[in-house]
Amino acid sequence: MKKTFILTGIAISVLMLTGCNKQTSSNGIKYKSNTLYNTKITKIVSDDGYWKIKGTTNAPNGAKIIATPINKDSGNYGMNQTAYTDLKKYSRVRNEKFSTKVTTIGSTKYSFDKFEDGQKSKMNIFAITKYNKDFNLPSISAKLLSKANRSFEPKTLKISLEQIKYLNKPSGKAVSSSDSSTSSTSSSSDISAAKKFENKLNSLNKGTAESVTYNSKTNTVTWIGFDDWKSWSKSELQKPMDLLQAMTLRQEVNYGISSVHIIVQFEDGTVIAKNSDTNEDLQIIK
Repeated sequence: MKKTFILTGIAISVLMLTGCNKQTSSNGIKYKSNTLYNTKITKIVSDDGYWKIKGTTNAPNGAKIIATPINKDSGNYGMNQTAYTDLKKYSRVRNEKFSTKVTTIGSTKYSFDKFEDGQKSKMNIFAITKYNKDFNLPSISAKLLSKANRSFEPKTLKISLEQIKYLNKPSGKAVSSSDSSTSSTSSSSDISAAKKFENKLNSLNKGTAESVTYNSKTNTVTWIGFDDWKSWSKSELQKPMDLLQAMTLRQEVNYGISSVHIIVQFEDGTVIAKNSDTNEDLQIIK
């Protein structure tokens, strides 16, 4: 069975709900100490570089909302896409209803300047109870992701023209006439956006690392780690790596940047961890 909902209004987006042959129980799906619940989307509109979504679910009050791409070629596969928006904490269920935001960048395999009107992103949007992972650490365990993908039918979100126009503006903001009068000024605006991204990361760095730089030519963020880390085990390094990754990926969407490369290294250039084109998660090399 196939249903298609066309939602109209300012900033039009289309949502397709395909298939009804997975979870039907209102009791949810058990996974370890968690319970996962399907959702039904009732409204979706574009909101700058995000989708703003409202829906219903059988999940109890306080359950957290997770939205993640199901396609492995998506930029943020395995990541909670609500964590890359301007939200500061998890969206929660209240009286069997919820409202959340999902970022466009990372939800598909396309970078921000390659979007086209109507491009689709298949997302798994579900509620979960007793999920204690920090909102700033958006990665989802592979087993939990697999359980959700096997249990629930995906929702297909379409990128709107309004989202594309917003994302293609430097830093996701309107360019003034003085900024866009010449190509050289436009180039300066791009440089400014990169510098603002770097400055933002440094402002968020509260002792998690020594410092951070961003190279717009190679689209690489380089974090400098503490010398003390040389004696740390991989398990001890995992938490700061997760924090550095989360800070970087949460901010890139705000500056028109996508698929950023992340390197964590010591002052002498020895690499501690890095991600890759095929795996956005930082992999510890030490």
